[in-house]
Amino acid sequence: MAITALRWSDYPVVPWKNGAGVTREIAGHPAGAGPDGFDWRVSVADVSGSLKFSTFPGVDRVVVPLDTAVMALTVDGKEHRLRHREPFAFSGDSTTSCVVGGPPTRDLNVMTRRGRYRSEVVVYGPGEREVAGAGAETTLVVRLDDLTTTVLGADDRLRAAAESDVAVIRISPAQRV
Repeated sequence: MAITALRWSDYPVVPWKNGAGVTREIAGHPAGAGPDGFDWRVSVADVSGSLKFSTFPGVDRVVVPLDTAVMALTVDGKEHRLRHREPFAFSGDSTTSCVVGGPPTRDLNVMTRRGRYRSEVVVYGPGEREVAGAGAETTLVVRLDDLTTTVLGADDRLRAAAESDVAVIRISPAQRV
């Protein structure tokens, strides 16, 4: 697979499963699978005010707040104050609500079907970075200032000087035991 670069205008706008908002889908597998048929999905959601997150049984989720607005998630009755650009993992099975203090914000979402795929999400500060794809995993590098995404295949390498934070997302098949 060759390196693919995607820009904000390339991402399709998709309504949330519960209809409470919209997300822009960056990548997913299988392509076009919809809210209940994906094995994994990476997207950017617009969030504001107080709202409920969609429930995704059997899915592991990671949310990364992109803006500096105060964002609090209540997951199964326990409140978590999310930090700017710090990944927060939780179960899609959970009853989850969100309160955003201040202006509307965006968050990066990574969802993987439990038992099929798993993800690792790491945010790095500005600087020169080299990222390589590996084996059966899919690697996405997302510039958090403009949400430009580069998708790497197994044999691809990316060397870039980023002037903003970048999220490196690795999605790999789950280990079967």
